Amino acid sequence: MKPMYVAGLLLCASTLSAQFPRSTSTQTATVQLQVAVPTLVALPPLPPCNVICGTQVRFLPPPSSVPGTIRWYRNGVPFADSDVLQFASASWVDTGSYHAVSNVGGFFLASENVTLAVQSGERLVNVSTRVRLGGAQSFVLCGFVVTPGASHLLVLVRAVGPSLTRFGVTDPLANPALKLTNVDGLELPPVATPDGGVPSVAEAANRVGAFPLGSGSADIARLYRLPPGNYTVHLSAADGGSGTALCEVYHVPVD
Repeated sequence: MKPMYVAGLLLCASTLSAQFPRSTSTQTATVQLQVAVPTLVALPPLPPCNVICGTQVRFLPPPSSVPGTIRWYRNGVPFADSDVLQFASASWVDTGSYHAVSNVGGFFLASENVTLAVQSGERLVNVSTRVRLGGAQSFVLCGFVVTPGASHLLVLVRAVGPSLTRFGVTDPLANPALKLTNVDGLELPPVATPDGGVPSVAEAANRVGAFPLGSGSADIARLYRLPPGNYTVHLSAADGGSGTALCEVYHVPVD
């Protein structure tokens, strides 16, 4: 991916997301910051630098900065003292907002802020857990994480019971119940489909290669659009019954 110059700044040519495979060659992203000055006209923020893990990233201070006096800040906290801020191989933990401050003749000049978003070059497509509910095991919790730096992901979550008979399961859970909660324990609503390009549940299942569910079955399949964070799938029996069930979570790529 070739970089391009925009208004004198060297920026990433396009946004790279977690859906792209890891590059076999080292990529480099360089951003030249400018001094942040008061203005009566609202200026657009510096576009974020979106890269994949392993990219070499260099932040250059404003040209008026004095070498040896430059301090870099990440998310408003002092981060490093160096003339150039460089990440030889950026990882998702480097995601954040950066700016530089330099002592120029006794005056402290602060640069504009630039956001670095680092995403994995690979992505996990699916996780699943098979469990038998009943008796002391009345529910199962399946946790997953949307990593920082990722945009809102479309996720397909399924609780499969009756459709397992096609795979030789003789004691499927007849009426599975499903809910998804965030790190605060709040239950999240599924997205409405179709909604702004979001595929239907059936289309999403086909896109990720999930096996089809039986027509009219009590299996549950829902789509969620999730920001970075920790999430928990709660799978139980709606009628208090017992049987074998499958909890599935898929990352659904969108166009």
